[in-house]
Formats: sequence, structure tokens, C-alpha cells
Amino acid sequence: MSTTCSAMTASLHVSAGALDAAHAILAEARKLFESRNERLSTAYVIYLDATVLDREGHPEEALARYQEAAAMAGPASPVSTEMGVRIGWSLGRLGRHDESRARLETSLDLAVAAGELRAVADASALLAADHVRRGEDEEACTRLSESLDALAELARGLSPVTRARAVSVRAFA
Repeated sequence: MSTTCSAMTASLHVSAGALDAAHAILAEARKLFESRNERLSTAYVIYLDATVLDREGHPEEALARYQEAAAMAGPASPVSTEMGVRIGWSLGRLGRHDESRARLETSLDLAVAAGELRAVADASALLAADHVRRGEDEEACTRLSESLDALAELARGLSPVTRARAVSVRAFA
């Protein structure tokens, strides 16, 4: 089983509301990748399982899994920035707003430097929400604009239909 196959199958189960099945598939994939000593694939499967836990409303468990995945993947991993964004998201959900903001700002800086547009969009959107929470509407608008710009840039490499959707979202900003 490939990481992509595991991810897609688990995602289908999540979409269908079969979260236990998603956990089971990801646990099986984790064992397989660990037995092959495929650290990045193992880290990604742990990350995916954390997203399922997040969806189930278990932010503390999700945070622990995100942190485990990030530590396993290492800072040079192609998914480490997105994992950092998810850690920031989880910290915010737990009410640890200062830690969340710091993690998101660091992740945003790393994402910008690496050209990881998806992580730029996600971190900027979450920082916008944090600014709203603090009553800083102008700063929130700036961050939201950054997020939408990153999504529009990302869409340039997508299909014409997907690109049109991203452009129409940007038009309403």
C-alpha cells in the first residue's frame, strides 16, 4: 500500500463518516511503513491520523500526533511546514493562543521562504482568525488577503475549473 493510497482511502472513509475505518486503515499503513523504516511515509500517516482525531473533536490527541509526526519527519521534510500549521491550529483550539500564534508565525515564515503556497494560505488564514479574536480587524484583513493571494497563486498550477473557483473566491475578498 502506498502513502497516497492510504491517504485517499482514509479520506474517503472520513467523507463517508466512517472515522473508525479511517483510523484502522491508517494504523495498518503505519505498521507497514514502520516495518520498512520509511520515516517520511510513517510521519505522513501519523499526520493524517491526527487530522481524523481533529475532526472527531479530540484536539489534545491530535496535537500529540501532529507533534509526533513533525518530530519524525524532521524540519527539512516537505510536509514539516504544513505540520507546523496544524500544530498551531491545535494549540489555538486548546485555547493556547499565544503558543498558537507563535507557531503559526514561524510556520508562515518558513512556508514563504520555501514557497509552500498551501501552508502560506493556511497559516495566513489561521492568523487572520487570531487577529479577529483579538479585535484587530485591519490586521485580519491583511492576513486574509495574503491567504487568498497564496490560494490564487496555487490555483495557477491547477485545472481551469479549479483555477476559476479560486479566482472567484478572491473576487469576493
